[in-house]
Amino acid sequence: MASGTTTDESDVWAEAYERVESYFGAMRVGNPLVLSRMVSRVLEEAEKRYRAAGGAAGEKTPTELAAEEVDRTLEAWFYELLGDDKIAGNFEEGRSQLPVEGRLALSLIAMPQRWQAQFLDGPPWPEELVQEMRDAYLIAGPEFQIAKMERRPIELGPVAAAARTWSELDKYRRVKQFILLLLIGLFTWGSYLLLT
Repeated sequence: MASGTTTDESDVWAEAYERVESYFGAMRVGNPLVLSRMVSRVLEEAEKRYRAAGGAAGEKTPTELAAEEVDRTLEAWFYELLGDDKIAGNFEEGRSQLPVEGRLALSLIAMPQRWQAQFLDGPPWPEELVQEMRDAYLIAGPEFQIAKMERRPIELGPVAAAARTWSELDKYRRVKQFILLLLIGLFTWGSYLLLT
């Protein structure tokens, strides 16, 4: 941060630092030196954007800019690490699944715990890291596609057949009443036989 920051700005930047540090901590980055390096890198870029937007007069707070910068940094690193256009894909602006699937791939291979020194760092990377990330990225899931569902009638099976039969009998009101009385009579007679 610049030396000319006010106390209020320092507090806001301290909050941004804590948020970014917590985020990387949640990703299981435990080495304090690596963690400090990553947080500083993100905050430097966020501060450049903050100053370019006019400082405190800008629309976004340092914490918001830092969160965006974390996403940008991760996406750029995933793209560089995965490298192959077939894996990284050619994504439309703002519609990339790379950050989501990349984070899932990181979790699948426990990357931040195993290769902390290489996390968000530039090449060269261990070949094992690159291969495991590519394999995990492919497992992380295909691109989402919008599916169109059409209405279909609900199949009720025997219930529908019984309803149709009953409505057909409705045409013959006397037959319906006779069947109902017959069922009541059979039930009463059966109950009498069971009780005696």
